[in-house]
Amino acid sequence: MLIRVRCNMCRRTRHYHSADMLMLLGNIEVDSMMGRLKCEGCGLKDATEVYAVDPPASERQSIRVRTLTAIKIIRRPVWRED
Repeated sequence: MLIRVRCNMCRRTRHYHSADMLMLLGNIEVDSMMGRLKCEGCGLKDATEVYAVDPPASERQSIRVRTLTAIKIIRRPVWRED
């Protein structure tokens, strides 16, 4: 099973393994990933569509699947103006 992330603004399509998304985002449904993933090209969150696909073998040969290599946690301070 693959996760297809497509941006409607810049028309880029990326494919990820579902196990990688499980490690990255936790146990959530594919429909709720739409607001959490942003496009790597234009940086918009609102323009992405996320689908779970199981392509046939002929289509799978031409797809580049991105693999998770490392998770890097960046902690930033929260600015509050009271």
